[in-house]
Amino acid sequence: MTRKNFYFLIYVLLTPFFIFFILEFLLNIYFNSMKIPNDNNSKFRYMIYSEGNLFRKYENFFKYYPNLNKRYLQVYFQQDKPVKIWDYNFPTNNFGLVQSNDIYKDKKSILFLGDSFMEGIGAPPWVDKFGKNFLNYQVINGGIMGTGFQQFEKIHDHIKDFYNVEKVVILYIGGDLRRGIVLLDTTDCLKDNRYCKKDASFLSIPSNENEIENFLFEKYKLRQQKKISLKNNLKYLVRDTYTYNILRNYINVIRLENNGLIKKNFQAIENLLKKNKKRIIFINIKTAEEIIKKQESYETKLIRKYLAQKKIKNYQCDMNNDLRNFHQIDFHPNENGYDEIFNCVTKILNNNFR
Repeated sequence: MTRKNFYFLIYVLLTPFFIFFILEFLLNIYFNSMKIPNDNNSKFRYMIYSEGNLFRKYENFFKYYPNLNKRYLQVYFQQDKPVKIWDYNFPTNNFGLVQSNDIYKDKKSILFLGDSFMEGIGAPPWVDKFGKNFLNYQVINGGIMGTGFQQFEKIHDHIKDFYNVEKVVILYIGGDLRRGIVLLDTTDCLKDNRYCKKDASFLSIPSNENEIENFLFEKYKLRQQKKISLKNNLKYLVRDTYTYNILRNYINVIRLENNGLIKKNFQAIENLLKKNKKRIIFINIKTAEEIIKKQESYETKLIRKYLAQKKIKNYQCDMNNDLRNFHQIDFHPNENGYDEIFNCVTKILNNNFR
């Protein structure tokens, strides 16, 4: 090989790496200035509940055990330090749904469906602000964290088997279109903190309040050791970059369309429309990321276009385009944010269901 060919080969091999590092450097500057978190934040997230039964798994969905009063603490680790995002208590009613009021079979009802934004993750349940009755309807909170449209349909059918649902309101974010079937169950660790020997995202709170920080540091070290060992492989180093995560998101969209997950969620929307005819409305909640980027997500656009073609009522709560309505790092709404959602939803329902 001539020296010229050798240098050309080195140039060809190194150029992609050079472009990658320059791109990553620029993306770090951009995302840090815009306060857009790297997806890897979730690698060091811990969701910690008071001990005892929590999730109740069914064939295609899950909900909570009934009549609970649960403490929910969420902590992220950043720069080896624990950051408390929230710490509050939430109730479940006689049907295992997140709201204070029990629900009764003989009352005509408005059923709310949605994910964690509907459930009210990050603050005491905002649906309680409606009281026992709203516009002469019983309010049912069918919001379950982590779910998408496929499970909205399953939860809808489950609740309608027992209750007189006359109106349906679906609160959604664009990301719900990406979600498949999520089945959470109560582990031994959630039942009793003494069984929390391994690292896990869902944990129970130690009975001794003073042990919480040490307990979390132990789990953090376990996860960090796993991460360090994985970093011996270059591909796991790459996964911590913004460049990789952006490319992964675009690839995932293509993959989801090809593997039918988005189609399955649209089919679930279609099924919900057929089951409820003109008694259903959709409300999009603008996410913190959409506010930061000043544009709708790809999935939100798809849903909006689909509902427009079907001539289905579709509204939006824009959160006043104010990031102060969201928790930092996690980006679920905070208590002020849920007040915004409540006020927005109340106005929409008054205009539609009176």
